[in-house]
This record gives sequence, C-alpha cells and structure tokens, in this order.
Amino acid sequence: MSFQACRELGLVHERFPHHTVVAGAAPAISDTQSAVVAPPRPSVLQFPALEENVPWLEEWLLCHFSGSAFDTNRSPLPVMVGEQHTIHLLPDAKPYACHTPASVSKH
Repeated sequence: MSFQACRELGLVHERFPHHTVVAGAAPAISDTQSAVVAPPRPSVLQFPALEENVPWLEEWLLCHFSGSAFDTNRSPLPVMVGEQHTIHLLPDAKPYACHTPASVSKH
C-alpha cells in the first residue's frame, strides 16, 4: 500500500518514520496505541563530560529519556490472527545464499 493509504487508514502516524510526535500534534494512530512524546532536550549536561562522570551521565540520560527512547515497559506487539502461511517448495529444493543485489532499472 502507498504511504498515503497507510496514513489515511491510521496505520502510521503523520511523522512516520520518526519515532516521536511533536507535542500538541494530532497523531494519525488509533486511540489504542500511545504516541511517544520525547522529553525536551537538555540545554546543559548535569555533570561535566569527563571520563569519571560516565556512569552518572549514563544513569541520568536513561532516566531522562525513559519515556521515549529507552522505554523498556512497552506492551508487546499484538499477535496476528488467521491461517498460518505456507511456502510451497519443490521436494529437492536446496537453499542457497545470494550476495548480489537485484538490478533495478532507473525507469
């Protein structure tokens, strides 16, 4: 489907592929999903950017951005329902690796 169709169906939000939504913007996702709003970017660091402050800076960044980039309390993706898909292969088919990209015309 086209990007426009996905947007109109509410499958992706207006700012796709960005993972954040501008505060106050109305996302095109459904009410059952939650839009992620990033916290404001800090103007100064809480600790000087020195090697010995790395553990404190890391802990502060993880805490500050815990609601967006480092959110580990997300609900799992919904399970798909329906008939399981089967790929039909020839009985003597052997798998192989292809490392050459397919050619695509400019047109």
